[in-house]
Amino acid sequence: MISKLWDKSKWTILCILGLALHHLIEEHIRPCYQGIDAVQFLLGVAPNFLASFLIFPFAGMAIWKMQTHKNISVQDKWFWVSLIISSLGLMIWEFMQLTGNLVFDYWDILFTVLGSILALILYKFVKYK
Repeated sequence: MISKLWDKSKWTILCILGLALHHLIEEHIRPCYQGIDAVQFLLGVAPNFLASFLIFPFAGMAIWKMQTHKNISVQDKWFWVSLIISSLGLMIWEFMQLTGNLVFDYWDILFTVLGSILALILYKFVKYK
C-alpha cells in the first residue's frame, strides 16, 4: 500500500514535506528560538535551502507526473528545468534584496546551491525507486 502510494506520489510527497518543514521553521521555530548561534544561523538559511532542495524542484516533478509522461528522458528534462529555474530564481531574489530595505545574505546563496546539489542527488536516488 505505502509502496504504491510512494510510486504514484513521490514527487508530491517530497514537495509537501519541504513545504511543511519550511512553514514549521519560518512561522514557529525561528521566531521563538533564542538559543545557540549556530542553530540560529541554520534556521536563518533553512528557507532557501528547503526551497532549493525539496520545494521547487519537486513541485516541478509533481507537475510533470500529472502530465503522465512515462519517458525517463522527458522526466530528466523536467527535473533539470525545475532545478535550474528555481535555483536561479532564488539567487536573483537574493540579489534583488540589495535594492530595497531587505536583508541580502551570501549564505542564502550558498545554501541555495547546496540545496540544489542535494536535490540532484535525491532525484537520482529516488528516480528509479
